[in-house]
Amino acid sequence: SLKSSIYNKKENKRKEKMSDTPYQSYEIDRKHFNKSFFDMWDAPYKRFVCSFGGSGSGKSHSITQLEILKLLQKKEKLLVVRKIAATLKTSVIEAFVCQLNQWEIPFKQNLTDRTIKFKNGSSILFLGISDSERLKSIKGITRCFIEEATELDEDDLLEINRRIRGKEIKNPQITLAWNPTSNSHWLRSHFFDKDNAYETHREDAVVFHSTYKDNKFLDDEY
Repeated sequence: SLKSSIYNKKENKRKEKMSDTPYQSYEIDRKHFNKSFFDMWDAPYKRFVCSFGGSGSGKSHSITQLEILKLLQKKEKLLVVRKIAATLKTSVIEAFVCQLNQWEIPFKQNLTDRTIKFKNGSSILFLGISDSERLKSIKGITRCFIEEATELDEDDLLEINRRIRGKEIKNPQITLAWNPTSNSHWLRSHFFDKDNAYETHREDAVVFHSTYKDNKFLDDEY
């Protein structure tokens, strides 16, 4: 339930202070979230979550927030992927660290290994497809976020999908985010109906589309 993690100011609930208890509850005002966040949170569980939209739509921001809350709810191991490892630092790593600091969530970051760890045992591992040897050795992944999915080849996704399946983790969720792409891109045929770019033909996938109009945090001049 999201109720334990997010509150509405009108309910007159106080924000709990941080403590050293591993499973400390954090309450975060609903004003910090776009509608797209709640759309994804309330959606039925599927293996693949496809979130696409133009620049400024806030899709990646909402996914970052959702993944952090999932990590806090119970012990999870999140794999965050981009095509090139060198792009991680100034994109997804920065986004996660900024959000954690904003919410005052305690964490430990290892810059060398590109990991973030939490008091409840949850962790984030940031990898590029170019980290081929590390990607081959990953174990225990329970969730995956692929940023800028259009950078990947279809074989990259198939390999990730194969690598994070295991006996202990039956169906880890893989979330993909990307900007709109051409009809000939492999993402279209892999996930979408031939004549409809907003509906998926797969039973194991759910699709979300957003535009800058869905991002309430944009400046008026955007």
